[in-house]
Amino acid sequence: MPLFSLQVDWLDSIRRHRLREILIDSWANYRGMPVLFTWIELLKEEAMQIVLSQKCIDLNKIVLEDSEVEAMKKGSTELLKTFVEFSDREAQNDFESDWYECEVCFSFKSGKECVRFTPCGHIFCVECISHYYRQKLLDSVTLQLQCLNIGCGSSATQAQIRRVLSDKEFEVYEQRLLDGALNLMSDVVICPRISCQAPVIVDSGEYSRLASCTLCHYSFCILCKKAYHGIEPCSLTEESRRKMRDQMAAATPAQLEEIYKRYGGKKKFERMLETLESEEWMECNSKSCPSCKARIEKDSGCNKMTCTKCGHNFCWLCGISLNKKHPYNHYNAPGLGSCYNRLFEGVEDDYVNDDDD
Repeated sequence: MPLFSLQVDWLDSIRRHRLREILIDSWANYRGMPVLFTWIELLKEEAMQIVLSQKCIDLNKIVLEDSEVEAMKKGSTELLKTFVEFSDREAQNDFESDWYECEVCFSFKSGKECVRFTPCGHIFCVECISHYYRQKLLDSVTLQLQCLNIGCGSSATQAQIRRVLSDKEFEVYEQRLLDGALNLMSDVVICPRISCQAPVIVDSGEYSRLASCTLCHYSFCILCKKAYHGIEPCSLTEESRRKMRDQMAAATPAQLEEIYKRYGGKKKFERMLETLESEEWMECNSKSCPSCKARIEKDSGCNKMTCTKCGHNFCWLCGISLNKKHPYNHYNAPGLGSCYNRLFEGVEDDYVNDDDD
């Protein structure tokens, strides 16, 4: 009798024994002849008959044999995972053995060079997906990467993303997902220390702005990210304040309340916006004295300016200091700069506008 072992993950020991007896009987009927092909056909037929004769398969009673001596029982969850993995492998093998047209570049490529998204079934080549996902990373994507078909909501699996991105790019992608998730949590901020960057839970309180990192023990203000300064106002940069204003303009009522909460209350937030608007107006309508740095607004007259604070003369057009004794040489002497013959530039426009009014 030939030596063989039989392993069928989805049958219990009694039915596996029955299959073994069927194979031995077949060998006995064809003694002295090759039986491998016959056994393969028998296994296909008899195994299916056994399945059809069962109303259900009790996964908890199945025994997996690693050898004829040892037998190991697996729980239903682990066994079901085995079935799913086997089914996925077979489906992938079938997919890789065929050829497909990429829906982006319209080239025909083998399944080994393509990716099929589920559950939509859209197929694209690895090259197109890789190019698209890398562009998404450059655009600072914070959402899960999806199928390339417009309007399709199928998400790429981790295995598919790993296949088309390098290890470093995949790490960047995972960090972006984490950052995006943390940004949606109103009570979580990132530690501003470059060497730390750990997520930190904000202290409780309606208008609390204190966060203390448990990793590096840095206590900081959640608005300006500097050392915690209590009730003192933040020394925010102009860019930070513009960002706050943009958040307010695009916020829903619920998000607006959250913004007020994070930035110390509605009144304090509105004062910040008023300060920002004033500074922006000053930036557009005034210039700094090159001597004392005081902001000066030009109401009318020529482009030779005199600072009302320190008396310093400077050019409104280019901002450079003018000779105290001969300030008009800057406008009258050719070759001294770009302001030659431009002393009254803009004044004529003012007169024209006044006449129109």
